[in-house]
Amino acid sequence: MIINQLRIFQCLLLVMLISSCASYHNLNENGANHLGGGFLDNQLAPSFYSLTVKTNFAPWKNFSGAWKTWDKRAKELCGQQNFENIEVQESSYNTIAGEGYVISQIKGYVLCAGTNLEKKEIERLISNNRY
Repeated sequence: MIINQLRIFQCLLLVMLISSCASYHNLNENGANHLGGGFLDNQLAPSFYSLTVKTNFAPWKNFSGAWKTWDKRAKELCGQQNFENIEVQESSYNTIAGEGYVISQIKGYVLCAGTNLEKKEIERLISNNRY
């Protein structure tokens, strides 16, 4: 009896650890992730992108994991150059009402270093592409 309970506990712990990570899953190319996580990006202009990052579902918020995915994807989009985050917002939501499975999400814009975009053009692009 105790061995069965221990195995169940180990399985639950493993599932929680796996599901609490941020997922590096390209939702644009690969579709939905069964664990809820991944990233979506859209090029609005040369060197300027909208970006959304979601963690896998977990019993707690995981913004540190979401930020790791954000930084990794932003660097890829900018060819490993520096970038600026613009109008970035953190949020979280439950995947199943009352069950406590939380997805942490970051939404915003990435401006790659060395861009020639003017501030007014960036503002126009953001106002036309609000989430």
